[in-house]
Amino acid sequence: MSSNNISAASDVLHLTIGSSVFTASLLDNPTASAFQHLLPLNLQMSELNGNEKHSDLPISLPTSATNPGSIRVGDLMLYGSRTLVLWYEDYSSSFTYTRIGTIDNPEGLGAAVGSGTVEVGFAAGGSSSSTSTPTATQSRSTPSTNGAKTVGIVCSIIC
Repeated sequence: MSSNNISAASDVLHLTIGSSVFTASLLDNPTASAFQHLLPLNLQMSELNGNEKHSDLPISLPTSATNPGSIRVGDLMLYGSRTLVLWYEDYSSSFTYTRIGTIDNPEGLGAAVGSGTVEVGFAAGGSSSSTSTPTATQSRSTPSTNGAKTVGIVCSIIC
């Protein structure tokens, strides 16, 4: 597969923000694979430009940056080699990013993330129906080397 292909169904992200749950597919590329190896991971994701949440990762990831032109709601990308970006509004950009994945049905994502900082907990799971999604209780980055293929993401909005 090329670096921009959606991977097999086992490479699924679960994104929980408050009571909202989103499912996303990871791409089949070295960046998405390296991201999975950071898990579990808790990040404070800050607001930027009214269209994205972003946070620096604890380490640099491999990149294959391109100019996507049009960015869609629910895209999960890497800016540079360390900044994770979750888009909650469509955006046209002249910047370059490395794609990691995309939320399958992002309806309601903007309302769920709200404005301001969001604490996001990323964790590997066993399947897309896994019930072992952890809570986001830490406020700092915490990497591990768990290489599982499914990722659970738990978010709560910080007041």
